[in-house]
Amino acid sequence: MGAKANHHYVPQFYLRNFAVGVGRKARVVFFDDETRELKPTLVRNVGSTRYFNRVEADGHDPNHVEDALAKLESEMSTPLAEVIRARAFPPDEHFTYVMNLAALLSVRNPRMRRQMEKFHQDVAQKVMDALVSSKEVWEHNTKQMKADGIELSGNVTYEEMKRFRDEQRYTIEIDQTHLIGLEFEVVPSVLETLARRNWCFATAPSGSQYITSDNPVCLEWSDNRDYGPLSPPAHGKRATSLVFPISSDVVLIGTFEDGPKQIAHDEAQVTSVNTIVARHSRRQIYARDARFRLHLKNQQNVRGLELPMRFGR
Repeated sequence: MGAKANHHYVPQFYLRNFAVGVGRKARVVFFDDETRELKPTLVRNVGSTRYFNRVEADGHDPNHVEDALAKLESEMSTPLAEVIRARAFPPDEHFTYVMNLAALLSVRNPRMRRQMEKFHQDVAQKVMDALVSSKEVWEHNTKQMKADGIELSGNVTYEEMKRFRDEQRYTIEIDQTHLIGLEFEVVPSVLETLARRNWCFATAPSGSQYITSDNPVCLEWSDNRDYGPLSPPAHGKRATSLVFPISSDVVLIGTFEDGPKQIAHDEAQVTSVNTIVARHSRRQIYARDARFRLHLKNQQNVRGLELPMRFGR
């Protein structure tokens, strides 16, 4: 069976809640931060990348993860729609589905994967540096590897390996299948913290709309303190808010503190939510149409249709 190429890390059923039209004809307006273009497109054309879920594992089809996620997403679609209509979690099962969606979106996206890959590459580089830190260290470790039954290719000397490292004649590649496995290992931990938050349904007034993005689960400090870049908000940290738009009319806000179950946002609050969502985006933001509003760094209440012109300046 041929491998599917276009893998959505932002599910289409989720994006349709910010679209006009139904099914395969659903369309969103999106702004791309790299091309600085604002234009409409079909939902199936955004929130995806080639072979994002492809695995290479003995006994498994390369589409194994992609197919499993497609089945899970089909199960999530109806509960999410019912939650949006009710502005509440009717049964516990609906809560579980929405929290799983938030956890998957939070962990499984290109930004997080690059960070995870970079961490493993840095570790591998440090191991390489340590191995050639001295001739004694090199000889000790190669002797130990041989004793452990690890075959070494050729009779590589310490001097040859050190020159190889110094001249950077290599690249460190981390297997995608391994990274996908690590992502799924992280999901339960994130899910546990999401379940401990208190959730509020905020709704937009008529004429306003929430946007979403290619990284829609947004963690923010909620106590208005500036902790600096060395202490970012995290899922398990107190004094944090999690902002998760689930449709153009409804956004979920989760905190560890008690609060109301439902609130009605005014237009200014909707604009503030959109600003948070845009700031957390990897590259693209998505909306029902170009009339949404957000704040830029030095400009307030900018309409979506003005973004190409504003960035062009």
